[in-house]
Order: sequence, then C-alpha cells, then structure tokens
Amino acid sequence: MVYLNQYHLNWEELEPYTLEELVEVLKLREDEESVAWANAAFTNIVFRYRKDALEKCTVMCRKSYLTETDAEEITTRAFNKIYLRPTFNKSKCKSSTIEECFRFYLYKILRNELYDYKLPDEIVYNGSEHVVTSVIQPSKEYTPEKLKELQEMDRRLDEIFSSLTPNHKIIYLTYIHHEKEGKYLPPQLRKELRDLLNLKQSTIRVYKMQAIELVNSKRNGK
Repeated sequence: MVYLNQYHLNWEELEPYTLEELVEVLKLREDEESVAWANAAFTNIVFRYRKDALEKCTVMCRKSYLTETDAEEITTRAFNKIYLRPTFNKSKCKSSTIEECFRFYLYKILRNELYDYKLPDEIVYNGSEHVVTSVIQPSKEYTPEKLKELQEMDRRLDEIFSSLTPNHKIIYLTYIHHEKEGKYLPPQLRKELRDLLNLKQSTIRVYKMQAIELVNSKRNGK
C-alpha cells in the first residue's frame, strides 16, 4: 500500500486499486490526513458497483410497489451507509471471489435500507404533512402582530434565496417545518415535492444542503 498523505486527490488515481485495497483505504476516512484518499476510494467503489446495485434494488422495489426513484434513493442510502460504516470483511467471505462477496454484502445493506425506507418514518409522521412554500400558513389565523412578524420573516427569506432559486426556499421550508431528527421525510411528501418542483430526489438533496448552508452563513454574518 502506498503512503497516504493529505493533498488534492483525483479519484481516478485509485482506479488501478483492487476492491480489497479500496475498502482498506475507505476505512481510513476518520483519519484527517487520509480523508481525501478515503473519499477517492469511495468514489471508485460507487462507480464500480452502483449500476449493479441500482438494478438489484429496482427489482426489489417493484415487488414492494415502489418506484425507480425510490430505488435510486435507497441505493444512495446504502452506499452512504458503506461510507459511514465500511464493515466489509473479506475474511467472512464464502464466495468464490471477493467481488461476488462484496455484492452479497451490498445486497444485504440494500434489503435493510429498503425495509427501513418502507416502515419507520411513517411512525413519526401522521400523513398530514404538506409542501411548505411560505412561513405564513393559509390555513392558520394569526394576530396582526404575529402576521407582521411572519411577513417580515418571509421577506427576509426571499431576500436570502434571491441568490439561488425559489425552489431552494420551498425545499428549505418544507424540511425545516416537517423533518424529524434522524428521520427522512415520509415518501408521499417527498413525491409531492418532486412533482411540484419537477426535480429528482438527488437534486432536492443538493438544493436542501445549499439552502441550509446559505441560511446558516447569513445567520453567522458571512
């Protein structure tokens, strides 16, 4: 194994690495000096196995009456799980090749993520969740003072998100209003958001991150 140090690393530099080597490098992600290498290793793993994982997950989702978009989301979660907890161990491999063993390991994570995707989030949501486009809720009545306060807050948000897009504000408000700690938004709300904005779930995740970073930077006076 080459000596790992921290510098700007192109993921393609690790293309010649074997799967076993990539996994070992990925396990170094908590070491600040090696995080660039770990990220490059993860990118290579995703490029090598995501297509196969997505095809497998799509089949599983169809059997559970879920969509291809759901399969993409679950596949992304599975790889995120591998990045955060790279527990693959070749010594436990009973298959003829390490690549085949890794695929079984990945499929198991996909099944677990599919199960979690279908069930637990519904426990903390009651089905009344909706897309939020403004801090002022049309269904609620406010005192004149409260309404004035909310109008000013909405004006400030419009000003903040003027450097991005109106969709960023809607995504930000919807997640801030409904998302429970440690839980994803319920599937029907994610679909409503995708349909309204005509965006893929992966794009919504990026917009959410950008929106939160922008609001936090404004709060910190940057």
